[in-house]
Amino acid sequence: MKTSNRLLAFTSLLGVSALGLTGCVLPFGGGDEPPAPPTETGTTETEPTETDTTETEPTETETDAPVDVDLGDTAWTGTIDGEDVELTFNADGTIDFDSWGELGELDSDKDTWEVTDGELTISLAYEDNEDKSLIQAEMSGPVAEDSLSLSGTLQGYPMTAELDRA
Repeated sequence: MKTSNRLLAFTSLLGVSALGLTGCVLPFGGGDEPPAPPTETGTTETEPTETDTTETEPTETETDAPVDVDLGDTAWTGTIDGEDVELTFNADGTIDFDSWGELGELDSDKDTWEVTDGELTISLAYEDNEDKSLIQAEMSGPVAEDSLSLSGTLQGYPMTAELDRA
């Protein structure tokens, strides 16, 4: 009985050793050598045939491309820092405020807008009534056809605008 137990233990030990050694020579088996990189194979490009009429969906980069919208001479309504506004982006790059909260109509050639690479930037400037200093604000955001969401600063303080095409 002792001999058969020893024989069984010995064969088990041999089996485990064989499995352990096999891992060293099989690819990805834990050997000291890293696996060889895959070899590059030649690729061929095929041209679409005349019967290929499938349309592809736009990729994410195509749909994220800047929107080409002409804002010249368009009217907008909404809020700037919670104040109701009505404004027009004039074709000459200036902004006319038909209404700005309790201030009413504001028209300054220092209020300007421009679109660069799909980004709308508006710059506002007005003279302080008390000390005649120039107060400036700048906001920007992605240009869109029907609504604009802009953020920026007024003399270093955060400022936001939410506008819808009138």
